[in-house]
Amino acid sequence: MWAPALAVAVIIIVALIGKKQFDALVIRIVNAKLKPIVNELNVQSKATVSLIHSQKALLGTNSKFTDTVKELDESEKEITNG
Repeated sequence: MWAPALAVAVIIIVALIGKKQFDALVIRIVNAKLKPIVNELNVQSKATVSLIHSQKALLGTNSKFTDTVKELDESEKEITNG
């Protein structure tokens, strides 16, 4: 029931401020909503990289764990390079 009213409101706003300004406004709103999510993902990625470093330190240079260390290195690269 509220969707048609919202659509009309959006059309009126676009007509009043122009499409370019409306697009800029939408982008600012979306970025503001995404910023906390991106920040949390960055924190989680840093924690994961720290965990990988700890695991590699525990495994050391033991040849038995060479494949595991390689996989950890690949995971770290994937996380840090996005």
